[in-house]
Amino acid sequence: MIKKWVFPIVMCLCLWTGYQRSMAEWVFDGTQKTNLSPGEAVTENVYSATPRLSKDKSYVIIKKKYTHNDSDYVRITASQIFLSEKYDRRLYYKFYEPRYKKWITKDYRNKPFDNYWLIVPDSDREKMINKELGKIGLPPIL
Repeated sequence: MIKKWVFPIVMCLCLWTGYQRSMAEWVFDGTQKTNLSPGEAVTENVYSATPRLSKDKSYVIIKKKYTHNDSDYVRITASQIFLSEKYDRRLYYKFYEPRYKKWITKDYRNKPFDNYWLIVPDSDREKMINKELGKIGLPPIL
């Protein structure tokens, strides 16, 4: 009798743990104003995943998620920050289009030259990168 209930209980615990881990991946970072189209300012909720340092410690992957309170729109970006060269590149950009009920992805990983950006001192981008690097105990980029 007991053996009959052990497997379902263990499966439920495993599923619950996986669900909790996936929910904890995104941490709320705050809000920001952005213009989706000219003249249309929107407040976005910003979430970030824990930055991932490469095995050779030469770059960090940063993921951000943006949502809106008044719609189902979701945007996710991933960037690769090269620590010694002081530049970054976008890996991919994807968003959920609620009108069509589908995800649209723009993958930049196979575009070698048109997607690298120098990190400018005192820019918003540098501040965001420094905040993310601080989360994993790395010094500021500049």
